[in-house]
Amino acid sequence: MISRKKKTKKKLHLIILIGVMIILTFAWSDFIISKTNGFLLPIKLKIYQTNNHIHEFFNTFSKIDEIKEENKQLEFSIEEQKFITIENQELLKENQELRELLQMKERVQYEMIAADIIFIDSLNPYEEISINKGKDDGIEYNMAVVSPKGLVGRVKKVFDNYSQVELITSAKSYTSAIDRDENSLSILNGQGNDLLKLENVVVNSDIEIGDKIYTSGISEIYPKDLLLGIVQSIDKSDEIFKEITVKVPYKIFNLKHVIIMKKNN
Repeated sequence: MISRKKKTKKKLHLIILIGVMIILTFAWSDFIISKTNGFLLPIKLKIYQTNNHIHEFFNTFSKIDEIKEENKQLEFSIEEQKFITIENQELLKENQELRELLQMKERVQYEMIAADIIFIDSLNPYEEISINKGKDDGIEYNMAVVSPKGLVGRVKKVFDNYSQVELITSAKSYTSAIDRDENSLSILNGQGNDLLKLENVVVNSDIEIGDKIYTSGISEIYPKDLLLGIVQSIDKSDEIFKEITVKVPYKIFNLKHVIIMKKNN
């Protein structure tokens, strides 16, 4: 009987011991977890903040792509507006040029045949141009070709539906010229650029920088008083003749239309 009681006490003690150990284990686990959390919390915060930064970084890239796309759209819109503006300016300029050509037709006692410039050699733009009128339109060799701003050249070759025009700026071109006061008759020679050389002008002539030079009318090709250019510089180093440079009154690449002057029979 006593032996059974002892066994019962031992079991009870063992159960209590196990219970205490379990309680201590859980308590110690909570303590460890608490301490570990306290130690790991700054690390967790760093990881969390780093994740946020990474997320923001990729979000920023995404926004940059969106901004780039918006910028592209804005640039396209701006370029489109520029193109429209330039196109409108070109149309206004062309309209003005056509009006001036029509006014010229009314002033000059010639049959005036309007033509479009269809080709300018970019390598030799000051030698010749091609126009869209030819034999079928009544164009003939040596007819004068003009723009509202002045003389352009003469018809050099004629084909059925187009012609080639030798420009006054060509190095092969020689034109009889005179100043507005008609005091200095001379020869204007092309130089292969937009500058012409006025030859055989005596030193004591009255020509000055800024003076306008015109066709003299002596030539059978060009009528009188067509503007050739404006005096740009004068070299008086020679004792007998002045060396005078004349600039044509237009830019060849800006010309779109011309008029061929046909003498009335």
